[in-house]
Amino acid sequence: MNAKGLTTSASRADHIGVSRWTVSRIEGDEIAPGERFIAAVLLAHQELKFEDLFEVEEVEVTDPTDQEDD
Repeated sequence: MNAKGLTTSASRADHIGVSRWTVSRIEGDEIAPGERFIAAVLLAHQELKFEDLFEVEEVEVTDPTDQEDD
């Protein structure tokens, strides 16, 4: 987005049609991007692939039903 001159959270938010607050919190790793945010970014940057825009991290998910009773 910097290459397109979108150097602030406000300009990025305006470009993709979401709130500045959302962009700021996602960029600050306070929240993970949700489905609507991802869709808005992909629509605004149709020339790019998902992998060019987002980093995918694997996380270990634990199943609460696997916990032993105390």
